[in-house]
Amino acid sequence: MILFFNAKTDEIASIYSGGMIFNTKMLKEALMKLAPTQVTKWNEIK
Repeated sequence: MILFFNAKTDEIASIYSGGMIFNTKMLKEALMKLAPTQVTKWNEIK
């Protein structure tokens, strides 16, 4: 799973940083649990 997040972090952040309305707090919490080393990228999601 670590390899997946290392390869796809930028893509995931860019998908969820754009247009759709969704609960970013819940998304970020889930992503932090799955890949805590990518916290900088997850914080780009707004």
